Amino acid sequence: MRISFNEFYQGTLTRILTIQDSLNEKQNQAASGNKISKISDDPQASGRIINLERQIVQLNAFQVNVDAVKRHLNEEELAIKGYTNALNRIRELTVGIGNTGVLSTDDQNALLQEIRLIKEQIIDISNTQNATGEFIFAGYQVQNRPFNADTAGRIEFSGDQGQRILQVGTDTEIPINDSGQDIFMDIPAVADSFETTVNTGNTGTGIISRGRLTDLATWQAGSSETYNIIFNPLAPGMNFDVEAASNPGVPLPGFDDVPFVAGQEFEIEGITVSISGSPQPGDEFTIQPANNLDVFAMIDNLIDGVGSTDPDVQAFGISSALDNLDAALQRGVDIRAEIGARINVSEVSESFNEDIIFYGRESIGQDKDVDYAEVITDIEQLAFALEVAQSTFTRVQGLSIFNFLR
Repeated sequence: MRISFNEFYQGTLTRILTIQDSLNEKQNQAASGNKISKISDDPQASGRIINLERQIVQLNAFQVNVDAVKRHLNEEELAIKGYTNALNRIRELTVGIGNTGVLSTDDQNALLQEIRLIKEQIIDISNTQNATGEFIFAGYQVQNRPFNADTAGRIEFSGDQGQRILQVGTDTEIPINDSGQDIFMDIPAVADSFETTVNTGNTGTGIISRGRLTDLATWQAGSSETYNIIFNPLAPGMNFDVEAASNPGVPLPGFDDVPFVAGQEFEIEGITVSISGSPQPGDEFTIQPANNLDVFAMIDNLIDGVGSTDPDVQAFGISSALDNLDAALQRGVDIRAEIGARINVSEVSESFNEDIIFYGRESIGQDKDVDYAEVITDIEQLAFALEVAQSTFTRVQGLSIFNFLR
């Protein structure tokens, strides 16, 4: 088959340009360190790289969350540790106070004063703020101080029970906080206890005191009963009745149309309370058995019991305080265990994420990174081939029939 000069010329030129393109590509690879500069270079490898890079970005975001989880949980764990240490100290002091044959009255008063100071410390712990100023036990309400005293001196919780969650893996989420309601407030009452409450439908500003035990035998005889203090809507002047919930509409003896005096104490079946503020006709207040106690009420009950002149009330106050403090301590221990478990999960996730990131980058490198020994060899071979092709093309280009007629 004959090949015309033009065909040979075009073929040789195409060959040179093809070699030149390949040489440029290899030189670019050597300069950039990447085998793939565009998806068309290797569509399958490019797809793998895109997916792996997307996965690594997500895993790095998880790692940021892991750091935040550990920071938040370590801050909470330190606060709970301080809380349980404070409770243990109160327990030690309570045992000491119970040794009435050993301690003088002045010694007991000194120990009670320390307990009061520790209560203030626990209030501070319950309002712990993290490095960014957030209240760690406030639930979702992290900008608001969660524990505050009302006008009657009772510590109230104004946060919520929300748990903030951070994702540390594709299917792994970890709570980074615990609500103060669960830690300090809703502690199961082990010993017989009571609580006072304000009816949520009240229209006045009346506040009932926390109440204190003043007659052990009378209270124990009816400790399962609920008593309602009802301000009369029709009687002249401000007065109230006290009724047992088991016998509604029938006032207790001596508690029919009792004149109200703000802040004046009165005793209901062994419990002494007072109501302050300005209650309105129809307002109700309740004294009832407590299924749960807050740690602040536990400490106040201990202080009231020890301060009683009734030996029975004093002994009951100490023994019930020890039982309830043990329940509060157990709650603290349980919370610390949960925090430790979450930190462990976060560390496992962190290690797993690091491994996936490492192997992902390694896989990307296999698809993307050049083998410099190989690419340099290719460059040398292509440069030699290009030189040969250009030399041949130059000689062929100078050929003419007149060269043979000389």
